Amino acid sequence: MIPRQAEPIVRRLAAGFPIVAITGPRQSGKTTLARALFPDRPYVSLEDPEQRAFAMEDPRGFLARYAAGAVIDEAHRAVAEPLGTGERLRGFACHGARVALRTGNERSRAAPAAALPQLRQTPGEDAEAVFSRRRLAAWLLGIRDAAALNVHASRGALFETWAVAEYVKHRFNAGQPADAYFWRDHVGREIDLLFESAGQLQAIEMKSGATFVPEWIEAVRTWLGYAGDAARPPCIVYGGDASMTRDGVRLIGWRDWLRDPG
Repeated sequence: MIPRQAEPIVRRLAAGFPIVAITGPRQSGKTTLARALFPDRPYVSLEDPEQRAFAMEDPRGFLARYAAGAVIDEAHRAVAEPLGTGERLRGFACHGARVALRTGNERSRAAPAAALPQLRQTPGEDAEAVFSRRRLAAWLLGIRDAAALNVHASRGALFETWAVAEYVKHRFNAGQPADAYFWRDHVGREIDLLFESAGQLQAIEMKSGATFVPEWIEAVRTWLGYAGDAARPPCIVYGGDASMTRDGVRLIGWRDWLRDPG
């Protein structure tokens, strides 16, 4: 299994919560992660009609089979009806979740659960594959292929959205809040992404062009003038392949940003 940043977070949460719910989009590795981290727990998928019916019709009996816990896949398919005591089947209220049930049915639905979103972030994906919702935006803009995207007026906005989204996914996969901001002055000069790093402010500009243009540095220099000692050396994420330093500003190729955003 490809090492996941979520692994230590899941282990830590499992030590303190009776339920750990791993949520996220399809094919993002939720089941693989849960089964790899809990290999000693039985695995059951509620995609199986018989298992789903058992969980719905007799939740206590279903959980009684897993007194030591289990990895329960497709848990959102079996949201239970209220039980006679007013309890609900715990661990089955997470839509699209792979739920690692750490304890048996001796605890009630009121037991706290830790939810960890597992987002897709594969280093080997190409630019088109990582667009995610940006794909929808591109489609609505009438962009049907890469050639059209390269000359479209919204290319820059779509690139910025992608780059910021990769940073946010990186933070969420590490179990951290986004803490992402932007800056704009009164004449329209702006920084696309600001975040705190080691007690200072990190400024990241996004440019879709594949060739460095000296004018790109104007906004970050203006920002440095305002921020002073509070600012870290600024960076520009751009549509080129090579990462380098130009005029004191680090240029980050889009592939390098995909591997390590922020």
